[in-house]
Amino acid sequence: MPLKYKRVLLKLSGEALAGEKKFGIDYSVVRGICESIKKCASLGAEIGIVVGGGNFFRGRDAGSMDRTRADHMGMLATTINALAVADVLEQKGVDVRIQTALEIKEVAEPYIRARAIRHLEKGRVVIFGCGTGNPFFSTDTAAVLRAAEIDADAICMNELDNNTNRTRHVYQLKHFASLMGSWDFEYGAAMPYDGGEYGEGVTTRKKAVNKFSVALPKGVGAEPRVLVVMEMEDYVICTSHLDHVSSEAQLGQVELITKTMKERYGDSGKPVFLGGDMNATPSSETGKLLQKDWEILTITGFGTFPSDNPSKCIDYIMQLKGTPKCEVVGSQILRWFKSGDVTKASDHLPVMLDIKLPAKNK
Repeated sequence: MPLKYKRVLLKLSGEALAGEKKFGIDYSVVRGICESIKKCASLGAEIGIVVGGGNFFRGRDAGSMDRTRADHMGMLATTINALAVADVLEQKGVDVRIQTALEIKEVAEPYIRARAIRHLEKGRVVIFGCGTGNPFFSTDTAAVLRAAEIDADAICMNELDNNTNRTRHVYQLKHFASLMGSWDFEYGAAMPYDGGEYGEGVTTRKKAVNKFSVALPKGVGAEPRVLVVMEMEDYVICTSHLDHVSSEAQLGQVELITKTMKERYGDSGKPVFLGGDMNATPSSETGKLLQKDWEILTITGFGTFPSDNPSKCIDYIMQLKGTPKCEVVGSQILRWFKSGDVTKASDHLPVMLDIKLPAKNK
């Protein structure tokens, strides 16, 4: 049976491991999950797993406790789950390695990207514990981070904070890019928020040759929006988060996005991609306007919003028509992020696109 995806990253929430018990570990559930993992591994899939810890402890729910200490406790909870999943997989004959972002040498390897990839190439399932190893970032962030580290090239991110009180003045995109190993990035501030800024961003494995942001038309009573662009040697990628209040503002924002990208890159000979939260389905007026000039490459038959009961597909990745056509290798809505408490991390499900650039752009 041919594999649609050779290398996959699975996010297992702590709540999923607890099953109906809601706390601790339900081994009947874990055995079922591990049986599915075993089947995928037997087909030749390279499998990485990020585990959460919400079935034992969540740092963000620790009340008045120091947030850094609370998050470290949550990281230790993920290690308990990693050990449990590894044990069941080994009982089923699966070769497993555990790597943790915090150094706990007695029970797991420290996270080393090259070693993780080597394990995957040898057919071992790799379980990642302790999230990113940094407070104020959920294991959902770790899932995106680990997926990217095992060979993504670009990530579009919406609703990012820069220096806000609620994140204790963390510049989220810069911190995320540094965790990736000094990836390049561009942040576009859409508006002042909570003592800092709120906006969108793109981060890329390779250094951009040009990057910038463009303020978009603002709807009456709505929040400001921004377009963030990174031009690479062989492609261009941009992101935005369209207005959620005014469909009229959405149309104006789409028109400016398309005009900007056509004027700057329509004749560049590079594929041009746009990804993000469009706050509109493909069949809506906004979606139809987008599709006049953009081709949707990701799957749209499943919902991305709201994450706890996805019923609407409003997040997708597109390519500007008239730019060199790419081969779509695969597309996926990462539903593994879904859990009973996922809305505390994000109200959208991430969308992934695997493409092959035209030969002349390699």
